[in-house]
Amino acid sequence: ATPLLRRGPSAVIGVGFGAEGRSLGSSNADGSGAAWSLDDLAAPPAARHPPLGELRELAATPDGRLLATVDFEDVIRLWDLGRPDAQPVELGRGTVRVLSLAISPAGDRVAVAEEDGPITLYEPARPGAALALPADDMPATALAFDPAGRRLAAGRPDGSVQLWDLARPDAAPESQIGHASTVTELVF
Repeated sequence: ATPLLRRGPSAVIGVGFGAEGRSLGSSNADGSGAAWSLDDLAAPPAARHPPLGELRELAATPDGRLLATVDFEDVIRLWDLGRPDAQPVELGRGTVRVLSLAISPAGDRVAVAEEDGPITLYEPARPGAALALPADDMPATALAFDPAGRRLAAGRPDGSVQLWDLARPDAAPESQIGHASTVTELVF
């Protein structure tokens, strides 16, 4: 029989598997989150409690070690799930509503897209430092890093996908058009 995962008194508002398929995470209405190892479902989850309300977006590294989050105050944080007692690193704050979030496979970059168009790259090793990628005023509705973390793709409301070579982040992105409507999810 499949065990029932207990998460506590708050409603679950989102769930997702780690990219490696060995962990499961949840985002809860009270602002907490939990992560379970699928190797040991009887073990209690590693629960995290962000200080500000519910989470708007979250993304994990493929190994499930790091979790990037954006709350409803648009504060961007990085959590080390391997160190449950560690405080998250605050990477920055969106100036307007954050629409999409992605974390590189190594966890060394976090990309954030805001509704007024900019895509910002944060480097957790340098909190507070951020790089705005060249883009027009159209927002990115989905973000994804390639498996090596060297390219970033951004889906757009017009059905296009832009692709940046992160070795040259100041260069204009390549654009691909081919979708009839808004790109809402991207995966390499």
